[in-house]
Amino acid sequence: MVDGDQRQAWLERLQEDERLRGDLEDEAATMLLEWAQQQTIVACDDPSLDFDAVVVAVQHVRAAARAAALVGGDAATVVAHARAELADRQRHQALPGRTQMLHVAPATVVVPAPATPPVVADPPVVADPPVVADPPVVADPPVVEPPVVEPPVVEPPVVEP
Repeated sequence: MVDGDQRQAWLERLQEDERLRGDLEDEAATMLLEWAQQQTIVACDDPSLDFDAVVVAVQHVRAAARAAALVGGDAATVVAHARAELADRQRHQALPGRTQMLHVAPATVVVPAPATPPVVADPPVVADPPVVADPPVVADPPVVEPPVVEPPVVEPPVVEP
């Protein structure tokens, strides 16, 4: 647990950190900042954490929020990414003075429904593939038979007695 002045200083640093805003829309940036502040307060008020563990937890929260701001998206996506990033960081680096992970309180994200349902376009029309003609039929070459050659007739020699 940390004193109120230290907690307030960390909360103010979050508000001043432009990297938490990135290229986010206002709603997503606001929700991400609120999530990071909530996580910082949870870490600061946890009586089971010593000061060093709180410092590490706050660093994890800021790093997770910055990573989520870089990814971007709508408010729900950004906060979900930050939550997952924080859980991943806590899994991979144990907090000093603790044997278990810091409790990650789920943030409530309210995303208003669109005023009108989205228009779903018809799928594109795919033209039939071109017809490919069969290759021309080639006739077999004519059969040429070799000429018939008859062997010469050999008559036996006539022997006179």
